[in-house]
Amino acid sequence: MANYSVHITKVPLLEIGNSDMIFQIKRDRKKLGSLKISEGEIVWTPTNKQISYCMDWSKFDKVAEEKDEPGKVSY
Repeated sequence: MANYSVHITKVPLLEIGNSDMIFQIKRDRKKLGSLKISEGEIVWTPTNKQISYCMDWSKFDKVAEEKDEPGKVSY
């Protein structure tokens, strides 16, 4: 089974506005890609690719709700 890790590479001190949060995602210690979270969208950029995949929050909400196995979340 693959081992995943997430590292925050940029953390704003205030609410996300003009400052984005960028997460570095690794699988088995190799960088899988970066996830950028901003006020208006989320952006996935796979490692070694010239293209990023963007989704606004409304679209993300729809995709998340379409997932057929909701998980339990605790904060």
